Amino acid sequence: MIESRQTLNPSFTEAAHVISDPGELSFPSTKGSYVLVLWLVKPQTVLVGRLGELHFQAGHYLYVGSAFGAGGLGGRLKHHLSPQKLHWHIDYLRSIAQLQEVWFRADEQCRECEWATELAKLPQLSRPYPGFGSSDCRCVSHLFYCPSAEAFATIRSLTPLTLWERCRG
Repeated sequence: MIESRQTLNPSFTEAAHVISDPGELSFPSTKGSYVLVLWLVKPQTVLVGRLGELHFQAGHYLYVGSAFGAGGLGGRLKHHLSPQKLHWHIDYLRSIAQLQEVWFRADEQCRECEWATELAKLPQLSRPYPGFGSSDCRCVSHLFYCPSAEAFATIRSLTPLTLWERCRG
């Protein structure tokens, strides 16, 4: 267990926003990085593009992404709120899981891999599928699994939720 917040990189724990009810908010159209917090009620199997058929256990999933294309964070997160087209790996999981929170930071520098590295330091998280969300980089995965509510509560106490500015409307 991590004893101190200082073990996490400051770029992950400073100057970001947490949205607990993503359906009611708008997002900036600027570039940035984000974490989607998903909840899967029961185990399910889904075909995930080239990764094939994957079995997802019930629990929390954290997915790290970035938005540097047209529309920035606003465009990408709007897509993740209700994916119509299954384009990215996360869209397949998102189609069966509930989006609970969005953690994001508007930034000209892509923090996606840096944040994935920080989350990988947390012993409560595992990376269930190598290559998930990381086909364009050298990271093992950008998807993390947290099996229990207790473990997720610990993660929330160690990560941006307690340090990032809460943001409504």
